[in-house]
Amino acid sequence: MKKVLFLPTLLILLATSTFAKITVEVGIKGGLSMGRFKNYSQKESKLSDVGGQFSFKMGGGAGLVGKMWFNKFVGIGAAAEFNQGGNIAERKTYASGGLHIYNRDTRLNYITIPVVAHVGWGNDRLRVYGTVGGYYAFAINGKDKVTEEVDNILLDDYEVDADFDNVYKRHDYGIRFGVGTEVIVSENMKHAITFDMTYDWGFGEVYHDGYTTDKYHITNSRTLIHVGYVYRFGNLKTDEGKKK
Repeated sequence: MKKVLFLPTLLILLATSTFAKITVEVGIKGGLSMGRFKNYSQKESKLSDVGGQFSFKMGGGAGLVGKMWFNKFVGIGAAAEFNQGGNIAERKTYASGGLHIYNRDTRLNYITIPVVAHVGWGNDRLRVYGTVGGYYAFAINGKDKVTEEVDNILLDDYEVDADFDNVYKRHDYGIRFGVGTEVIVSENMKHAITFDMTYDWGFGEVYHDGYTTDKYHITNSRTLIHVGYVYRFGNLKTDEGKKK
């Protein structure tokens, strides 16, 4: 009988000990978003007929965030974010008329849901951690601004809504990784400021151009730099066992 009772008692004690260490955080964050397409259409370079040389499109982002820390070193997190992404593409060609420059400035606005794990180091007031996990994103809208010129003579300049039926795809997914830090800023241990720098490496193709028969393999990438605030629940004791 004692052996029968031992295992469930041990499990209860382990669960109680684990849950007693859990800290839950909810908060907000915001900052910069830098998007750029990754072009695998040509293995030897970043150049292709779809847009030429790709460069970063600057934007902003914000979101609601939730985290659960099992101890000072390991936790999980999820968020609901609005992130501006996109791409700036420039193609230069030489023709009979001279130097032809084509520029497409693409802005794509995403709702992004990341789910990640955090692993790092912490003490009573400071936690530094690495982040790794995945994300899913849905493009809610976008804009394309196009300019064309030949030998510094402007031939075309227009802006249109992003064409999600024939040019872009709304769904994006991939992995997220990065680093972050959290600083407790109140005596009662309930308020903290966070700083995160993460990178989204997209796997889903975001450009398909249904107007041509050409095959492209172009995916998303985003660098996010966010500052945030979180409110903390749960185990808020210091190493000395005193509740602040």
